[in-house]
Amino acid sequence: MNTMVYSDGDEVEKALLESVGSQRKRDNLIRTGIWPFIAHLSPGRENLLNWYDFHSSGNLLEIGGGCGALTGLFTSRVKHVDCIEISDRRAKIIKERYKKLKNLKVFPIDVMKYETDSKYDFITAIGVLEYSGLFIKTKNPALTLLKKICSLMKTNGEFILAIENKFGLKYWAGAPEDHTVGFFESIEGYPKHNGIQTYSKDEISKMLKDTGFSDIFFYYPLPHYHFPDEIFSDQYLPTNNFLPKAGIYPSKHSTNRTELFNEARVARQLIESGYFDIFSNAFLIVAKKSQISIKK
Repeated sequence: MNTMVYSDGDEVEKALLESVGSQRKRDNLIRTGIWPFIAHLSPGRENLLNWYDFHSSGNLLEIGGGCGALTGLFTSRVKHVDCIEISDRRAKIIKERYKKLKNLKVFPIDVMKYETDSKYDFITAIGVLEYSGLFIKTKNPALTLLKKICSLMKTNGEFILAIENKFGLKYWAGAPEDHTVGFFESIEGYPKHNGIQTYSKDEISKMLKDTGFSDIFFYYPLPHYHFPDEIFSDQYLPTNNFLPKAGIYPSKHSTNRTELFNEARVARQLIESGYFDIFSNAFLIVAKKSQISIKK
């Protein structure tokens, strides 16, 4: 696999590596307003899962650690974290960023080549599944990756997945696809398919069930899973009496976008019609092989 797919460029990632030992340097990079610095270094990234009920005696496998945006959160919530990151440079950034931690091991390796005798209480794949077609050459790369993940889990383990929704409202309204930066590519089914692919709620539900997960719970982070302001769920959906914050529309992380319609108004119509989940910009999913009690 060409790991340059995961690179934000030499200049950006060298700056990230040089900054990890200094909070002042990290803050200065965030203040530049440059998206990769914000995405990798801002503490707001932890909003996605800082509320989640991890048990402190557990072990966790983080697949696709990036530059460690969520790694520190995980190490503070569980007994031990193993982090897999296919990019050597990004793995080095994570190691340097958290070198004082004793409960973290970082492996610069393709997850499909990762072998261990351990089984995990928690496995996370945040912004990973959509890239599976770039490095897994099977008929259904995403399903292949999910089966690998399932094999690494304890019987009662929890799999936590975050991914963009191919039918996300922002894409209809004129935001470019997050990975290919082309307009309408996901809702057209990726006609210029290059291995990157996101999925609808039904598609990803079916893949998880085909993998062997029987308990699947959807959350809906808004405006996106990168920096959620609000997180809804199937058991706590927005209503006319509790609408999402108007300020989250249009999605603030998108660049080079047009605005074909007022997203907040359209979102309200979708909520009234019962289609909010189908058009949510992104999914946060918790899946398990057997039934569990999930926080609402």
